[in-house]
This record gives sequence, C-alpha cells and structure tokens, in this order.
Amino acid sequence: MSLYDDASLVLIPDGAKAGKLYSVKPTDGSGDFTFSRSTFANRIDENGANEEMAIDLPRIDYRNGSCPDLLIEPERANWFLNSQTGLTQTVTVSSGTEYTVSFSGTGTIAFTGGYTGTLVGTGSDRVSVTFTTTSTSVNCTVSGTVQYVNFEEGGYATSWIETTSLNATRSGDITSVSYNVPSSGSIYVSLSDYQEDNFTIFSYEFSASATKNDIAIAFSPTTLKVSHNGTIVIDETGTYDTTSMTNIDLGHDNGTDQLGGGINSFLVFDRILTDTELNSLTI
Repeated sequence: MSLYDDASLVLIPDGAKAGKLYSVKPTDGSGDFTFSRSTFANRIDENGANEEMAIDLPRIDYRNGSCPDLLIEPERANWFLNSQTGLTQTVTVSSGTEYTVSFSGTGTIAFTGGYTGTLVGTGSDRVSVTFTTTSTSVNCTVSGTVQYVNFEEGGYATSWIETTSLNATRSGDITSVSYNVPSSGSIYVSLSDYQEDNFTIFSYEFSASATKNDIAIAFSPTTLKVSHNGTIVIDETGTYDTTSMTNIDLGHDNGTDQLGGGINSFLVFDRILTDTELNSLTI
C-alpha cells in the first residue's frame, strides 16, 4: 500500500464546478473544498491557451505542463488598458510603489518616466519585470508582438487580467473545507511558483526553492518535523497548539495573503509519518 492510500484526505486538482473543488478522498464528499472568487479570472488550459473562468469556478491550470495545479492568487488590478494586444500607452502609478509588468509574445516593452528599462518577450512563456516607481507615470512603448499584458501593483506577476478601455480587478481565490485534522498527524503539500523566500511553520523558518517546493509536516502537541524536497529541515520538540484544527484554508490565510501560485496536491494523514516516509513524499 502506498502512502497515498494511507492518507485520510487527498486533493489532486482535477474535478471542480462552481463553488466546489472535489477531493479524491474521502469518497463521501466530506473532504470536498468550497471555493469562491467574485470575479472572472484566466487560466492556461490543456492546450496552452488563456481561458476565462467564470465567477466562483476553480482554476485548474496547466501553465507548468500536463500535470495541472490549483491556481490560488491574491486580488490584483491591471492598469494596462486593452491588454490582450499591447499598445503604447502611459500608465498612471503611485510613486515609490512596487509594480510588476508581464506579457507573452516575442515583442518588447520599453519603459521611461517612473521606471526606465526594457522587457523582451521570449514567445509563449510569460516574461516579467518588477520595479519601484520614481514618479507618478510610466511610459510603455510597445514594439512587435506583445499580448496578455499585466501592469499590476505587487512584487511578482500573476495570471493575465483582461482589460478594455478601463482597468480591471481580479478578486482573490478562496478555498476551504471543514475537516477535523488530528492533533497528532501529518500533512503534505506540493507547491509550484511559490513567491516568497522562506516558509514559516509555527516559529521555525526554512528557505524556499525557486522551482520545486514539496513539504511534509509531522506534528503532535510536543513534536514537530518538516521535510522539504527530500530532507528533514525542522526536527524540534516543544509545546504546539495542534488540538483545534477543524478547518483547512488552502493557499490563503482566512481569505487574505493568498499563495500567488499553484497547488499540485494536498494530503492529510491521521498518524505521524516516519522520517523516511516524510522524505519519500517530498523527494
């Protein structure tokens, strides 16, 4: 029997409908996640194309290839107008604020004014640049093929937000389930496109990888072990509040502070996994 068979809750993003994300286990539906997002949003479909998803419909996203992720992103506004096909324009910004511009295509955006620089496309993959503005406007001169442009406030690029003659906002993704996680047990999650430099579990930190982040956590009221990408990075004893875990907010913190990336799988185990088992999940 594999560890996946031993898990009490298994989420592998595949089945979804408006307001619902289906878990593989338990099979009675008690582990299915609710989902909400108050606006339309885009994903990359199985054929590598942008697809608009309806309000409250989870985005099972294929931007990393044939194995899809559940895309969980924060609320963002796109200030680049008529963004499907980029045209030269001036964007009004707040001075001293961090912005990220991204697009797909083989063309170029040259920036002057509140930021000076150039972003060169490489084809179908999105390219991005993050900068802090020095004035209240940025001139964007477009040449060549520049498509699906975002000009958004924040330190990293998110999925394309469609605009026409006005800016547009995509609301944050929120998915949760009422589920009794045991006070002594284990959790595994596989993440893509994680945007921070570190993870924090209780008061302990460890460094994130720029590419792959598979994490398995074994916990009890007195012990904590964490495996990251095949290695135990936290092995501690102490006092940990693990007795009131009755709700799982996946990829967000009570509706805010969204992951800004994808979740490939999420598992809960009703026992403490051994070091070997933890590492076998995350290697």
